[in-house]
Amino acid sequence: MNGCLNNLPVLALTMLACISAHGQSNVGELMDQGGKIVTREAQMALAPFRYQYVWPNRLGEGDLVFKADGTLDGTEDHYSSRSSSPAVGTWTVDEAGKQCVKKTLSAWNTKSDLCWWPYQLGYKFFVSNTNERTGRLSSVKSVTKLQQ
Repeated sequence: MNGCLNNLPVLALTMLACISAHGQSNVGELMDQGGKIVTREAQMALAPFRYQYVWPNRLGEGDLVFKADGTLDGTEDHYSSRSSSPAVGTWTVDEAGKQCVKKTLSAWNTKSDLCWWPYQLGYKFFVSNTNERTGRLSSVKSVTKLQQ
């Protein structure tokens, strides 16, 4: 299986793998190098998929499964407290490709409701909280298509 072709970025900016994009610091630079927004159709075709990421503030990480029915579940880990929380929620993608995630983290009594734009350049995937050319990019740790 060619894992690179089955990878796709798809998740909330709060829980995204936010390692700086090499060679591209913003959406405009990525697009100038041939990067593209990942379409709604491509995102939906990937489901179900496992999404692993480091939080943008680098204080934790997540490991979620996005399902074709629009639900998600998994865990979030906070590094300094060494605590974990189950994560459950829903995800949607609009016609323009913007993805939104509503998630509840029960162990921490918190919720998130965030949206972002996924991008692809070659076999690498990135996210931004905007589709503006000046939008800051973050790279995704791992996205893997799962068997149904």
